[in-house]
Amino acid sequence: MAIPHLPGPFVQILPETGLIFSATVGWLFLKSRYSFWQVWSIFILVCGIIIVVLPSFTIHGNFQINPLYIILMAISPAPQAISFAVKEHVFSINRDLDVFVLQSFGSIFQLIWTPIFSPLSFVIDMTITQGMPFRSYLMNALVCFGGHAVSNNMSDMNCSYNPFPYMVYIVFNICFNIGFILVLRKASAVLSYMV
Repeated sequence: MAIPHLPGPFVQILPETGLIFSATVGWLFLKSRYSFWQVWSIFILVCGIIIVVLPSFTIHGNFQINPLYIILMAISPAPQAISFAVKEHVFSINRDLDVFVLQSFGSIFQLIWTPIFSPLSFVIDMTITQGMPFRSYLMNALVCFGGHAVSNNMSDMNCSYNPFPYMVYIVFNICFNIGFILVLRKASAVLSYMV
């Protein structure tokens, strides 16, 4: 939701706060201990983020960028960091747990909550739907996903290659997530976040 309202450097650097959240959650709930150099690295990361973000607040005394979008982008990695810590805790209790079992619980959770919260994002930011009603936007998206051309008053979309790019994305995403969970199984949440 915040990405369209932020410049490119912000979109690249603000999600790095996930490492801060991951280390904090690990320290608070998993009782992880970090060396001086790990804490120093997180401090350097925080300084870098401040250096990039701070000038946007000082241009002629006015906000060049709405600070709400900066805050939203900065805290967006927090749920993922909590998820890494929970998975690390589960693997520390049961090392023989199958990766697919743990990942399927996360997928089921996403399956339940994504349809519930998706309309909220359209209500908050109508630029996503290009001014179309949500139902029409969703129907056009499904028709385009099926490989059929979609024409509306805003633009013509070429959907002839669909659904193949999405299927390739899904296959690579599944492989990436499995590899990621395997890394988490052998390492910590902080190291997994850095991967």
